Amino acid sequence: MLDSSGKRLNNYKFVHKEGVPNTVTMTAPSDVGEYFVAYDMSSEKIVAQTSLKVLPIVAMVRGPKTVSPESEYPVHWHGPNYKGDSIYTYSTDGKDMREYRFLGKKKSTSPIVLQAPEKPGEYVLKYKIKGGKVIATHVFTVR
Repeated sequence: MLDSSGKRLNNYKFVHKEGVPNTVTMTAPSDVGEYFVAYDMSSEKIVAQTSLKVLPIVAMVRGPKTVSPESEYPVHWHGPNYKGDSIYTYSTDGKDMREYRFLGKKKSTSPIVLQAPEKPGEYVLKYKIKGGKVIATHVFTVR
């Protein structure tokens, strides 16, 4: 895979190691933009390429506005559900991560159930894709 300037990215597959001849499955970059999928030989000379446009991810995470300390509450979400996707609960200063739930591991469905932190205050749910990029947030209060 190449970025729009032709720079090689660390996203490649060996064609001869896949189970289906002449077919590979690649993971698209998480950043929106124009890319190229390139086929090269062992000499690293590109012999074929095609363009790839990565569109914005549509995602949402939503929970109650207020919950009681240590109570269970539903979290509704919508997103790509990629392997490695997760929803985290952070304090609003971002320093204290309370709980997380992997989504893409078993192709989760919405809603999931999380447990509220024991300490009253403001918190934020963050939907992160593999690699840590946050694609949706929801602020709530524990009181």
